[in-house]
Amino acid sequence: MTTNPGSNGSTKMQHALDSLRNARGAVKRPSRVLRRAMWIAWAIVPVGVVALHYGPGRTLLAQDVARDHAAEASAFEELGQWKQAAAAWGAARDSLPLEQRDNAKRYSLRQGKAMMFAGDLIEGTQQLEDMLANELAGPETGKAIDEELATTLRGEISTAAYFTAWQMRLEGASDDEWLPETDKARQHLRFIAETAEQKGETLEAGDLKLNLESVIRLEQMSDEELRAMPLPKNCPECNGVSQKKRDQRASKGKGKGKKDAREQIKNDGASEAINQGKGY
Repeated sequence: MTTNPGSNGSTKMQHALDSLRNARGAVKRPSRVLRRAMWIAWAIVPVGVVALHYGPGRTLLAQDVARDHAAEASAFEELGQWKQAAAAWGAARDSLPLEQRDNAKRYSLRQGKAMMFAGDLIEGTQQLEDMLANELAGPETGKAIDEELATTLRGEISTAAYFTAWQMRLEGASDDEWLPETDKARQHLRFIAETAEQKGETLEAGDLKLNLESVIRLEQMSDEELRAMPLPKNCPECNGVSQKKRDQRASKGKGKGKKDAREQIKNDGASEAINQGKGY
């Protein structure tokens, strides 16, 4: 019996097609419910991106921008470019999201110090005093006082007041003009030293007492002795301090007479700082 080669080839082709169909059938297609779920998931991806951008994303971006400004400010400080450093610290503070007030305070502190080194001694000191006033007024608004920050601010203010008095004496200011600055420095240093003693921090209290003695020596020093000493390095570009201080006191209505520094520290600007939102 003869076989038809064409017929045999057709049979093999048919078997191959059947095998291919069976293989396709073995691949399960997603059910309608699963396909719908996949489309829904794909559709909500843009919604999630938008939510991230306007929610946590904005906070994260603000933090990154603030960190960049802070790094820039630190670099300026290392180069001794204090005006640029002060501006960068202010930008770092202003870039932070509202809920991160602790970092904002830290940046304001660094800005105030940079301002003083840049020659804006009066303006930098005023910023630190406003911050301290706000911090001490915290309990009135239901906020606890950050004791560490308050102590740091007192220390910086006392140093600034010491160099303000020094510079004012060099500029020929009268005793009634520069003595309130040394009064302020003494009151802050005494407060910090007494607090340190109460906490048993004897070494720190001893250093503070040495600083207090320096303030007292400045008060007792003659003009000739003062001029013979090297200029303070803490404010290399400070000038016109006496006139700036006169303008500041006149604007506050305190240009006449002498006021006890303890009362001034306790009362100056606290309500004003709260009402106007200063110190941050």
